[in-house]
Amino acid sequence: MLARITTMLEHVPFFLQPGTKVLNKGSIEFENDSRIIASATGANSIRGLSVNLLYLDEFAFVDNAEQFYTSTYPVVEMKNGKLKQ
Repeated sequence: MLARITTMLEHVPFFLQPGTKVLNKGSIEFENDSRIIASATGANSIRGLSVNLLYLDEFAFVDNAEQFYTSTYPVVEMKNGKLKQ
């Protein structure tokens, strides 16, 4: 998914491209300090982060999905956060 986002950013017209500070295989960090992180599923994979949008790709194939979901759900900011499956 991160590769698709990177490709999209590369094809956006120059004047619309957001400034990026870090662009690598595991994350993209923008000049406004927002970031996109790709992480493997695990009980501690995103613990300690504050997440505004959590996108769970291929979630039907996650082993121990219930455990992962219950450990991950608290990091989604409840005021403005969204969870997409």
